[in-house]
Amino acid sequence: MTTKHIIVNIIASVAIVGSGAYVSKHLMKTAPKAQKQQQQKQPTLVQTIIAEPSSETIIIETTGTVEEAKKTTLNANVSGKIIQTSENMILGGIFEKNEEILRIDPQTYENALAQKKAQLINAKASLQIELGAQESAKKELELSGINPSEISKSLILREPQLEQAKASVMQAQTALSLAEKDLLDTKIYAPFKGIVTKKYTEVGGYLGTQSSIVDLVGVDEFWIKVSIALSNMEFFDNFKEEALSKIEVWVKPSNTKSSLKGKIIKFLPELDSKTKQAQLVVAIEDPLNLKAKNKDNAIVLLGDTVTLDIKGKTYDEVYSIDSAYVRQNNTIWILDKDNLLHIKPINILFKDSQKTIISEGISQGDKIVTTYLGTPIKGTKYSTDSNPKNKGKQ
Repeated sequence: MTTKHIIVNIIASVAIVGSGAYVSKHLMKTAPKAQKQQQQKQPTLVQTIIAEPSSETIIIETTGTVEEAKKTTLNANVSGKIIQTSENMILGGIFEKNEEILRIDPQTYENALAQKKAQLINAKASLQIELGAQESAKKELELSGINPSEISKSLILREPQLEQAKASVMQAQTALSLAEKDLLDTKIYAPFKGIVTKKYTEVGGYLGTQSSIVDLVGVDEFWIKVSIALSNMEFFDNFKEEALSKIEVWVKPSNTKSSLKGKIIKFLPELDSKTKQAQLVVAIEDPLNLKAKNKDNAIVLLGDTVTLDIKGKTYDEVYSIDSAYVRQNNTIWILDKDNLLHIKPINILFKDSQKTIISEGISQGDKIVTTYLGTPIKGTKYSTDSNPKNKGKQ
């Protein structure tokens, strides 16, 4: 192959390659371009509840510490050696009202009583003798025909001696009564049904006058002093004792889930010095479950901090929702028929940590948003996952 032929082949090859590149470039320029599709933003999904009116009873929840309604330290009124004690005279022992607790040696007081009886007999005898002497003096004065002065007459008729004899009888009767009381005081009785919380002595011990014997706490009733906010007082009709006693109160001890029925017995006239709240006294009958037929009933112990539910007024045509659904500045979030957000102010009748009762600002059928929204904006559209029933209702 000659040089000329080689040059011709090279030129032909370059022409072919060039034409191919041109065609490829042309095809790329003229080819149809893919169009970008714009994604549509979907509304945020939220959950709602449907508002339904109901009849709601206000329940005030508070706490208090259990205290004794009756407590006393029994003391001796006479001195002497203890010769007998009841088997219930132990810590936790329970005495019925007027049950004997212990006896003091009565010998000294029996002797004293016998002596006072003898003294009374002597005094009465002296009085009878003096009455006889006075009668003789009257007859002597009548026979003498003398008309003495009033003072002389009183002396002649022995009137001072008679008064003295009468006084001696009265003194002897008083001394006898005291001796009888001292003898009775050698037996110590329970003044009410109570439980022994502390004992100070035992058989063989010696009691002086006013020596302590036992501390006794009444078991028929315990008391709880509770506080309620002044704003909650409107939920009760009045605070007279008769009305208070009809209010339902349930007491929940800390040691069980069971509740006991309580009764409000007093509305105290002063506010709590620390919380500045109103104060009520609630009584619990048979707190140690000593009378109840069901021995599985809860018991309440002194010093326990208990929770109380106090039933107030009942309101009709109000709305009850979970307090978590109440938003800032006493508002709720509502979706309209187009699922657009509205922020509505409400009038709160009552609110606690669990439940809020609304009297105004909400209507039947409103869709209340229960999902938390970080930045709620009025008019924002949402999609819903509605519950058929008002889950916020308590």
